[in-house]
Amino acid sequence: MPAIAILLTLMLPIGQIQPTQPTDDVDVVEAARQDLAERLGIDGEVIEPHALWPVAWPDTSLGVREPGMMYAQVIVPGQIILLRVGDEVFEYHASDEGQVVYAGPYTVPPEVPASPLIDNPQEATEGRVRVEGMLVRTDDGALLYDELVDPQDLPEDTLPVLVTGMALQPFIERRWSGMESASSWVMVEGELEVRETGEPGAGWGRRGDLRVRLKAKRIQVLADRGRVPGSLSYAELARKRQEYDQMIVTVRGELTSGFEVSALSALDDGEEEWPRTWVEGDLSGLPRPAGGGAREVMKVEISGLFESRPRGAYGHMGEYGCRLTADAAYALSSILDYPALVDKAEQLDGELVTVRGLLFLGDGLSDLTPLSLPTDSPEVPACLVTGDLSGLVQEGETGAGPGLPAQIHGRFEVAKEGEGFGRNGTRQMRIESVFARLLEPVELPEILGHATLAVLRERIDGLGDLIIAGPDGDAQVLAQGLADFALAPAGSEWLRAEVIEADTGHLLRAVPSEGEATVLAEADSIRLPSWSPTGDSVAAIVDDEVVVYDVASGRRVATGQTLHGSSGRIAEYFWSPDGASIALNVVDPDAGEASTLNLSLETLDTTVLHPDEIVFGLLEDLQACYMGDGDEGGALVAGDCPTCGTRAEVLFRVSPEERLVAYAQHPERPAGVAGIASAGDEEGVARLYLIDTDDDGARQLIYTGAKEIRHLKWTGDGKMLSFAARRDGGWHGVLLSDGGRAIVTVPNILPAAPSIVEE
Repeated sequence: MPAIAILLTLMLPIGQIQPTQPTDDVDVVEAARQDLAERLGIDGEVIEPHALWPVAWPDTSLGVREPGMMYAQVIVPGQIILLRVGDEVFEYHASDEGQVVYAGPYTVPPEVPASPLIDNPQEATEGRVRVEGMLVRTDDGALLYDELVDPQDLPEDTLPVLVTGMALQPFIERRWSGMESASSWVMVEGELEVRETGEPGAGWGRRGDLRVRLKAKRIQVLADRGRVPGSLSYAELARKRQEYDQMIVTVRGELTSGFEVSALSALDDGEEEWPRTWVEGDLSGLPRPAGGGAREVMKVEISGLFESRPRGAYGHMGEYGCRLTADAAYALSSILDYPALVDKAEQLDGELVTVRGLLFLGDGLSDLTPLSLPTDSPEVPACLVTGDLSGLVQEGETGAGPGLPAQIHGRFEVAKEGEGFGRNGTRQMRIESVFARLLEPVELPEILGHATLAVLRERIDGLGDLIIAGPDGDAQVLAQGLADFALAPAGSEWLRAEVIEADTGHLLRAVPSEGEATVLAEADSIRLPSWSPTGDSVAAIVDDEVVVYDVASGRRVATGQTLHGSSGRIAEYFWSPDGASIALNVVDPDAGEASTLNLSLETLDTTVLHPDEIVFGLLEDLQACYMGDGDEGGALVAGDCPTCGTRAEVLFRVSPEERLVAYAQHPERPAGVAGIASAGDEEGVARLYLIDTDDDGARQLIYTGAKEIRHLKWTGDGKMLSFAARRDGGWHGVLLSDGGRAIVTVPNILPAAPSIVEE
């Protein structure tokens, strides 16, 4: 079926009216052309019909009300007509009966990605917008999602955008009529409305829980069957061309392009001869040879709408069975990694670029940073990304996230001296995205090993099920109904320590690989179990004391508690690398005080390690101690006991506007990962930075968007990092690569310390 017939009922290029369209549409278009010619005093032949959308006007004003006039409140089927004169576009409103009304010059409204509307609607500005996404018919109405979704299995933890308005009814009647599971990938243009959270009954939808509504004036079908995530080889596309028909795809292949022919074929045909695909659309991203001649044969990646006909009817001679209408195209040889773009910033200013990097969505900005950054490299400034980000079909959580490995194609700009981009002008570079997509794992540095993440998935009764989750999304349940846990070190005969509920409060027990569990403690409150580095002891905070148990015998070995007369409670503790001592962080939030105690397992004494500071881990023979937090900021210092007064070394500094909330030193190199939040906003965004601790404290942002971050922990080889993050009203377990790539993300967990299982 020709593409114009497929899109006819929603967005019709008027110059190609099909026989199924009523002839009245042609009459109203001609009437609009004549009226515009008279208004502008020009020849009607220079006026080009541009587009037509069916609508249902709410009254006889056809959407153009004049002061003092009364209009009948009846539904009037009609159209919106756009006419082009040179670079200007003018809008007319019409009824099916032939009435035509001039609505003024037409301007394209700003495009807003659907993700911020869904994840953080209060950041959105109400008004006229365009939003691209998957529109699905449900019992709650027409709902717009920011990713490709199955109408039969909609995500339960996502609040989409409700779509209403005068363009919706014709869309439903002409597009979805008779369809059991109606859905389309669309561009909706209309008026955006946002309701504040926390107001009873203030939302839209059947349950009143939807915070965003889009009153559609136009609905343009971009693809009948959605968008294919990731990138396809041409052989994959050709092999399943009927399956990918009417879908937006990103495909890699070999493009032969000249004055009249542009055709895509496989990079390596192998044994099969795949039919070529006719290519049209926006190919401006491809380099042209000097002199303006035909493009050479080149290896390319093209993103756009794919169409397939069984007998072939595309191209000048109708010899091609498939067509790809490009939204973006670029030569594979021209793809830049983000640091290379920064190095060539002045040279590429104003040019179309294709760049790979780590994209952070959230906090009002979308920042592009390097996929990975060696610790001996200087900090690379972030680049603001605006424009079309709809190609980022996000797996797991959406919105502000742990960083999405992405490929962005768009116009690159460098700010003038004294100016900047973004809300506060803090970004010196910007990319106006034309097309964006997630990078597939095969395009990124391979993950070493097959690490998985152990977390407590929250249950309705407030307890958690211990699961092991891997990069492929599969989860294995190890135990049910736990309050806390800690996996035993690799090579141990024990599996884990776990906290379970009992009649008197909690039980702490050690679970072996074979045989019965050993009960170590029974108390009103037990939390944060942790194994010693040698794997023969388990510690936990038991009724506000840190108690250490010998696992084999179940015997209580040592107790660390707050000193007599001191205030506060134990918030966290750390084993020394040799397992001979434990540092106890004691925090009194009411008094704004913090200190660190030391429990020696040799002398069994509890002494003051730092009277006015807290530690973020015990290094080999040293402590990482956070000093300051006054008007001049603070610093993380490595030094000797008891007060970091000798051999003191500043690892990095924190400005007065920031506060350090978590830290973990890299096990093998002079670097660490630090959780840093706003000093004046307890509910502000916390970010994770990879920080060079051997030079000038250069930072690389690797995670953002969380309200709180806890339990940072590296793997033994320092190639992966786990932690718990509070975001979107709940806790998430996260496993990152050392470059900030999200390997595993598990939502809806208890805020217990995640454990990494290395295979």
